[in-house]
Amino acid sequence: GNSIGGFTATSVAAELAERHDHIATCQGLVLFNPSGKIDSSLSDLPPEAVATPYNGPAPELLRVFGKTVFSLLQPRIQRTCEWLYPARPDHVVRSGLAENIYRDSCDPGAADVIASGGKLPKPRSLNQLLAQYRGPVLLCQGALDPLNDVRSRAEAFGRIRSGISLDLLELGHCPMDEGPDLVAASLLQWATGQGLLTTGGSKD
Repeated sequence: GNSIGGFTATSVAAELAERHDHIATCQGLVLFNPSGKIDSSLSDLPPEAVATPYNGPAPELLRVFGKTVFSLLQPRIQRTCEWLYPARPDHVVRSGLAENIYRDSCDPGAADVIASGGKLPKPRSLNQLLAQYRGPVLLCQGALDPLNDVRSRAEAFGRIRSGISLDLLELGHCPMDEGPDLVAASLLQWATGQGLLTTGGSKD
């Protein structure tokens, strides 16, 4: 998973580990510049202690908020994409990424997606989630990501627990999109080293 998708993937892996045998349901977790809080003080707390329901504004107000956010972001889509793809800003133009994002943002229900975030409970930290999911993890981090201090965050991520492999690539927020060959090589090396793959193909 990448960015918010990385946090979502970690949450799903943790949930599967809690309900089932994680080895049978999730053999490994690969994250690309995942979002989520890293807080060692929360690592040993049970989920119920921090995941309280959100008691926020009425749905109508959230919908207005979502539409306002979109109206501010839409004119900046091209510039924002180029900012997030520092290694290959030309990719944004050639792939039509900015145009596709703008098209999807014009969907009648798009603003409701932003608004729905206000209805979610407080998220658990990555420490808590990875304390539940004990399988192997690859953090394939774009070192040029402008959204945070990537190297410090990657080091903090690696201190969460053992079994977390780190690969810093000179790419931006979406490394699998900017440098698919580099990411594929990193993923293949990690999966093979974990015994998830063999050089001849998939693991039996």
